[in-house]
Amino acid sequence: MVSILYCVTCNYLPQARSAAEALHEALGIEAVLVRGHSARFEVEVDGVVVLAKGQSGFPTSREVVEAVAHALGRRDAIWH
Repeated sequence: MVSILYCVTCNYLPQARSAAEALHEALGIEAVLVRGHSARFEVEVDGVVVLAKGQSGFPTSREVVEAVAHALGRRDAIWH
């Protein structure tokens, strides 16, 4: 299962939706959006964080897709 944890108080929902849309488009995956707090933005695969918002900002859609594809062993996934 792929989930995207986002901070509600920081209004990270648009970024979470964008990441979920990219995963759906590129990999056909329906990510679950999970409300969180503390300025968190994390992408998890089976409960393991594979990508998170860092000091330089949010990960790009490409980075999200690549991290999830790698975690799932989908090296054949192609980004359009």
